[in-house]
Amino acid sequence: MTLGNNLSALTLFEKMDKTDRVLIVLLATFMPKILHKFGNASLNCVAWRRPFVIHAKHHEIGATWAREAGCDELVVCLIRHHQQKPVINSDIQFEKFQAILYQADSIN
Repeated sequence: MTLGNNLSALTLFEKMDKTDRVLIVLLATFMPKILHKFGNASLNCVAWRRPFVIHAKHHEIGATWAREAGCDELVVCLIRHHQQKPVINSDIQFEKFQAILYQADSIN
């Protein structure tokens, strides 16, 4: 995955209208299997499916962009794993940062 190949994904995400976002939230809440199915495709899929694919793969897209931008590997890993449930009361620095990021992401 290269930055050039994913610029259109960011553009689409930024332009994703409220209807797309609401639909994603509703599917995530009431029909997560359907949301997963819609998101299981490449970024070159049909237009109606792209918001679901971007939603499903945003952590990988973001981690790839961070790596290509020269970010520290810790930052890349945090981006890639920001949606995974953290280990509670860990003494490992990555897991502490990941728990903070997970909590902040859950607020949004």
